[in-house]
Amino acid sequence: MARAVEGRGGREPVDVEVYCVAGLSLASALRLAAPTVREPPDWTVHLGGPRLSPPGSPGDEVIAELSGRDQVLYRVVSRPGGDLVALVLPGLADFEVDLLHRVVVAHAHPQGDPGLLPVLVAGTLVALLLSLSGEVVLHASAVEVAGEAIAFVGGSGQGKTTVAALCCAAGYPLVADDLLVVRPEEDGSVSCLPGSRELRLRSGAAPIADLLAVDGSMRRPTVDARTAVSPQASALGRLPLRAVALPWPQHRSGRVELSTLGPARATVTLLRAQRIVNWRPRERAGMWIEKMSCIAAAVPVSSLAVPWGPPWDPALGRLLVSALAGGA
Repeated sequence: MARAVEGRGGREPVDVEVYCVAGLSLASALRLAAPTVREPPDWTVHLGGPRLSPPGSPGDEVIAELSGRDQVLYRVVSRPGGDLVALVLPGLADFEVDLLHRVVVAHAHPQGDPGLLPVLVAGTLVALLLSLSGEVVLHASAVEVAGEAIAFVGGSGQGKTTVAALCCAAGYPLVADDLLVVRPEEDGSVSCLPGSRELRLRSGAAPIADLLAVDGSMRRPTVDARTAVSPQASALGRLPLRAVALPWPQHRSGRVELSTLGPARATVTLLRAQRIVNWRPRERAGMWIEKMSCIAAAVPVSSLAVPWGPPWDPALGRLLVSALAGGA
């Protein structure tokens, strides 16, 4: 049910929906690919006008940044005073985050596609908000296996969504795609929360949608030229995390091969698999090292060689689960 919230800058109230994304409730006028809920929002997202990325100011501190191919993919900046944070995705959008009032203002870049804003809100922005609150957020997709979760981690293009789709095609429910909240528990175990109910497949993996046994109404093209598919989703609210795997596509091999990583390599793998990476302040980076070390000590982390298509073997998902979960 839509609700009214006060407009930004004294404007009239606007109708929004409250969405649940990875356990975080967002009141947003932007339509998100997430379930709606009837509860007070943790955060409110306002839509600002298009603008160029805001200039820096004296006292700004870069607290996280990801670069690739000689360009910045995103930058997180803390403003003087500590209550304001800016998330800048050059050429796409920027977000003003008011930590005190728990309000975000989203601005599309004038030359960017405003249709990407909902994707960025439900992905990078939510990951940042959760990370700033101390949650462990992995760049991961996950499926349910016998009441537990198996997660596939890695950067963009690593194959985590493709591998999760293959497992869903084998009958294992989807837990999350692209963003997974992982929580070390006081008893030493590790759990995770359900996230996106869609798989966003790149063009090479789009044929896997035909293996998922979903009708046409459960598929849609996305603004970034992917195919979104809604397979069967896990009905559990929180799941024990059974295993974590870093997929390695193999174009010349037909074998699934699993190699368990030692504690140090497992910790580094998890640090690199954060949805927001390269945290700058020493104390914050130290916190992530400690949390990832606890997760690596409790959950096996492996390198997973995956025979790659197309064509895609319909039996591959079950073989992957068997390698990671002992045939569950």
